[in-house]
Amino acid sequence: MAAQIKPRIHQALHRGLVVPACPLALNARRELDEPRQRALFRYYLAAGAGGLAVGVHTTQFAIREPKIGLFRPVLELAAAEMACADADGNALARIAGVCGVTKQAVAEGKTPVVLADHSDRSGSATWLLQEIIAQGLSHTLIATIADATTTAKLKALGAKAGDAFDMEIGGLVDESAGDPVRIQGTILKVVEAHGQFWVCVKFGRNNVLILSTYLVQIMEPSALEPLVPDIDAFKVMAIKSRVHFRRGFHDNGFAKTILLVEPSEPFLGTTRLDALPYRNVDLKQFYPYGNPAFPA
Repeated sequence: MAAQIKPRIHQALHRGLVVPACPLALNARRELDEPRQRALFRYYLAAGAGGLAVGVHTTQFAIREPKIGLFRPVLELAAAEMACADADGNALARIAGVCGVTKQAVAEGKTPVVLADHSDRSGSATWLLQEIIAQGLSHTLIATIADATTTAKLKALGAKAGDAFDMEIGGLVDESAGDPVRIQGTILKVVEAHGQFWVCVKFGRNNVLILSTYLVQIMEPSALEPLVPDIDAFKVMAIKSRVHFRRGFHDNGFAKTILLVEPSEPFLGTTRLDALPYRNVDLKQFYPYGNPAFPA
């Protein structure tokens, strides 16, 4: 499923480019400072950047919120500056951050959607699984939920393809793992390999959950083929990763939409630094979490 990337840009990305994540330029009233924002874009391009990444962490996810309304203006400024520097559109990589609701991306046909849970450090977290069920998603692959107790029990029982499945899985390892989730379905496949006991369970509306013994970071679609051969049948893929998956899912054009996700609770790995309990720092003294004074 190839992405619509111009050949020269595609080749340059694979050779390696410096693509800075652009900061947001605000004035003392915390409004978009258009001249300085343009100057910042021009600075990066003049310094030899291979493109610009806009609307990612550095430029704040909050600019998408309607009450702020800066996502489109900032993208338009970046597009205008890159158009001046690259008239034919063949030299610079134009990257915009994606953030939104999974159902919206699926409805718009921007599939497969990859949900990358970057906050799960145990592999047992069920927050994303709970949300997939709550949203009533279909054709979703969850790879994986780590549950050594459940996989050991299934191995002892001699679980095989075609067996009914009705068990609570995941959670409980620590607070960040959440509560166990009851899954009712049918075992599609059982594989013992790479030091793990893998169990694939079909449930809900053509969803498939992969249980593993330990935390697994899926870094490319081919890693799933021994477990789920028909990868193209899924509209959504939920994995446990933040960065390392990008070469296998994004750089090759496989994923049409990538959403970095995390639970509402501020656990280890959160991007919402203001939600963590600080002991020696008053975060309100630092932008963008407080209202520090800026020189006019």
